[in-house]
Amino acid sequence: MNAPVNVPGSFGFNVATRIVFRVGATEGIGDEARSLGGRRALVVSESGVVASGIVEPILKRLDDAGLDPRLFSSFSPNPKDYECLEGLKVAQEHGADILVGVGGGSSMDVAKIIGLLQTSGGHPVEYGGIGLVNKPLPPVIAVPTTSGTGSEVTACAVCTDTKNRVKINIISPQMAPTVALLDPTLTCSVPPAVTAATGMDAFCHAFESYTCTLANPITEGLALYAIELVGRYLEPAVENGSDIEARTNMQFASTIAGIAFGNSDCLAAHCMAESLGGMVEMPHGVACAIFLPYVFEFNMEVEPAKHARAGEALGLDLNGLSAEAGAKVTLDYIRTWQRALRIPRLKDIAGVNPDDFGYAAQGALENVAASSQPRPTGHADYVRMFKAAYEAR
Repeated sequence: MNAPVNVPGSFGFNVATRIVFRVGATEGIGDEARSLGGRRALVVSESGVVASGIVEPILKRLDDAGLDPRLFSSFSPNPKDYECLEGLKVAQEHGADILVGVGGGSSMDVAKIIGLLQTSGGHPVEYGGIGLVNKPLPPVIAVPTTSGTGSEVTACAVCTDTKNRVKINIISPQMAPTVALLDPTLTCSVPPAVTAATGMDAFCHAFESYTCTLANPITEGLALYAIELVGRYLEPAVENGSDIEARTNMQFASTIAGIAFGNSDCLAAHCMAESLGGMVEMPHGVACAIFLPYVFEFNMEVEPAKHARAGEALGLDLNGLSAEAGAKVTLDYIRTWQRALRIPRLKDIAGVNPDDFGYAAQGALENVAASSQPRPTGHADYVRMFKAAYEAR
């Protein structure tokens, strides 16, 4: 089954971040920071990552290199705007001129936003949208410890606008990290549930970048490869955190998917996850996984061949099936796959109230990625998908 390749009239492609991949990639972080002109470093890392022991050697290496590192970890798994402002105060007090984000997407995004505020001032919500950042950030070194967000290579950062209870996307070329240090061994201590949720986030990035209206031949190729890697290695990584082959390939998948959607876009699953995620504390990867099947089902009616091609990339045998039948088999597989990964149900997440779905639908409709849906999606469609996810057994 061959899905038609999208051949747009024109497109751009950019990877602004230098990527260093190797076991022990952070061993030279001190020299890396100094080569970027750093004199004082602010290390931004989630408290859980700090507790795991991953951050301490990085702080020591920076200190040994004369970077006088200071740690900032006072922020939520879903970072809030006021927490980013608090991080700015710490950076200013320390005189930090280089930022090091160590952890999942929240750590790397907070580091980016602190850098943005250092050079541009103001409040994070002022920059929500596309292309509103005009000044370069201080150098940012990204050190991912999960395989999911791809924030180490994207020109985007997310935080919650607490006044309006919605997540905002700050998207501008200046937001891309200067360098990403990828060491798959740093992901080995991630618990199974977090591995599953972040892995599904990587899958969503790949699948949505493949099927969105801004896809181009380069992003499609990257996305299909990332889908293949997640399909092959996510379950082994969940089952055995020490499986270095699985951890390595999941880190590849996360970064490759990040490059793909960073040059195309995401879809309604992310719109819904970011909208409801601004209202309720829920892991981003879990939210994306929950909503993906309903967005898949909604969109496959207009692009069945691409949805079926994603199934082939997952390793499904769809020979002899029509595009529509292949897409349906793929949808059924994704639902079964998520149950095997023990992705929670929406109704089991504390704080989720169906009475809020109208407001959440409006937030999804106003998300920066909403216009990239292959099928026009209105407020009622979003409400319907929220309700379907909540009522699922």
